[in-house]
Amino acid sequence: METEARSAKEAELMAFFETESARLRMNVPAAAAVRETIDFLAENNPTWHTEVSAPEFAKILKQRYPELRFEWTDDVASAEEVNDEPATEKQIAYLKVLGAPIPGYLGIREASNLIEEWKGRASDAQKRRLNFYKLEYAASITREQATALIDSYKAQHPESEAAYQEWKILNDIV
Repeated sequence: METEARSAKEAELMAFFETESARLRMNVPAAAAVRETIDFLAENNPTWHTEVSAPEFAKILKQRYPELRFEWTDDVASAEEVNDEPATEKQIAYLKVLGAPIPGYLGIREASNLIEEWKGRASDAQKRRLNFYKLEYAASITREQATALIDSYKAQHPESEAAYQEWKILNDIV
């Protein structure tokens, strides 16, 4: 995409954002952010400008610049207004693995915040194993600390894994 065409596309997109930003639930981006995203897309796909619509470009831009999303402060705003897009299946699956509570509606941003909050916490399964091994640990133990304690115990007591698995079966723990 030559410089003149690139400038025209940038102007077209900026005009689109100026008129449609409220509908898209985003702040009007800086021209530099639009240029940088155009450059990024052009590097990966020289014909992107014919394949990516302005609304699709807006989604890409919001992924690259999350600060462009509206920050809602109205406590009575609905979940649909606060979270412009639902969480992805991958986010929800990861949150389930982490043992995080998942509300009925979960937006991308809220899911991301929950992942950040929960990814360092020791899981319930790790705590169950620590309790089974009768190991002492702080209430705020991290996932890494729990893993280190468990691995250390298992290295010193190789028979412990079989005992733990048997205990899980006897107690119908999956």
